[in-house]
Amino acid sequence: MRGTKGSPSLETILRIADNAGHSDVHLGVGERPRFRARGDIQTTDWPTTDDAVFQGWLREILSPQQIDSFYRNKELDSAFAFPFVRVRINLLDSLRGPAMVLLIAWPSDGAAAHPSNHPQHGGAQPSRGAQRFSSTSQGTRAGDRTDWIWKEHNFGRHDRLDQSQQNLPHPHYRRSGGICA
Repeated sequence: MRGTKGSPSLETILRIADNAGHSDVHLGVGERPRFRARGDIQTTDWPTTDDAVFQGWLREILSPQQIDSFYRNKELDSAFAFPFVRVRINLLDSLRGPAMVLLIAWPSDGAAAHPSNHPQHGGAQPSRGAQRFSSTSQGTRAGDRTDWIWKEHNFGRHDRLDQSQQNLPHPHYRRSGGICA
């Protein structure tokens, strides 16, 4: 599958990311697609994303109402299940334009994506990226990860955090020392 103007479709990007064991995909207007691998960002050789390509990716995973909501509110949190993987979606407005971070969460082979089939309940196993992310001894809360995404992209959200949230540890940091493998 191909996106517009030589860019791959979002499904193709996520298939590559999941097969390689990456935990996140970072996409934004004015930026090249990037993967998070072992705590490091890897930039792809694909073309810089323009608004038309980004709009095409949004249409792959969101309803028209969700897209309208994102452009009205400048942020949206959602999830989507492809036939091979389930992703958490964080959409936000950056200084360059709209951006999204997709967290590769669980394989979505039918019932495997259903919350009742979580590994704690004897069901599906997380994707390779999710296994690596969830292997930290401390774990993380969804809010911690969202705050970290905002900090990494310099979106100026710090003023909206209360004092208890401003000094949270990096979600890839292990108490046993170092960046999560």
